[in-house]
Amino acid sequence: MPAHTHNTAPTRYIQARDTVEGMAADAGLFIDALGLQQFDVLAHSMGGEVAQVRTLNRPSLVRQLILYPDSGHGAHFQYPESFVTQARLFLDG
Repeated sequence: MPAHTHNTAPTRYIQARDTVEGMAADAGLFIDALGLQQFDVLAHSMGGEVAQVRTLNRPSLVRQLILYPDSGHGAHFQYPESFVTQARLFLDG
């Protein structure tokens, strides 16, 4: 993820890196630039949070989502209401 742990990624490519939703949006820009139609995701830690939001935003792109170990339940993170609503709809089937 650009600028995570203070790396030197050029900031002109970063839209909104300060939130999980912003990082998910950046990931979406990257995915669109690559022209990917469908793919598998393996995500770790904060990347798991980003991957979950990204997957819910465009589920048709993700063939399978593998979270290892996900930090999405940490005290510092609160799922956006849109995520909670979509997750409930999915689980209720």
